[in-house]
Amino acid sequence: MIDLATWNLNIPVGIPATTIETPVLVGGFQDYYFQTETSTGKITFWAPVNGTTTANASYPRSELRETYADGQLRNWSYTSADNRLSASLLVNQVPSTGK
Repeated sequence: MIDLATWNLNIPVGIPATTIETPVLVGGFQDYYFQTETSTGKITFWAPVNGTTTANASYPRSELRETYADGQLRNWSYTSADNRLSASLLVNQVPSTGK
């Protein structure tokens, strides 16, 4: 299971899209767009094609955004990364445009 203590969550609701801050996320936040199963470590994201976007996005999405421990957004370049993420992914449905 991913440790949610250094993440914010963006969900495609509201204008602009809503950000769920780290303390709320760690407190067990779940909704239609983001669900976790602590017993299995499973995380489910969902984004409707008509959802709202973040400022620099063209398509709606539900996503985790890395933060520092104090909640400030963490912006790192690909070449400076030293972590690895391994996951299994299942896509149940894609928009008719294929994007």
